Amino acid sequence: MVQIDTNKCTGCGVCVRICPDGFEVKEKKAVLKNSGAECIDKAVASCPVGAIISDSNLWWQSKPVMPARGGRRKRQGRGGGRRR
Repeated sequence: MVQIDTNKCTGCGVCVRICPDGFEVKEKKAVLKNSGAECIDKAVASCPVGAIISDSNLWWQSKPVMPARGGRRKRQGRGGGRRR
């Protein structure tokens, strides 16, 4: 099942360029033409604002986003480096 969140949709047309069989833009909003098109998942993944919701991408939308661990990498132990 594919849905478009019209509150998020900006009408940029990225989904139409990637999947013209599945989407079209009407009144500055994306509209679903064919939910069975083969290119739907690519268009879902490429939406810059995440306005297209599909069963295949619900798993990450329901989980909280964890921030990436930053900081410096640990130094490796012995070996390598310059010998004296």
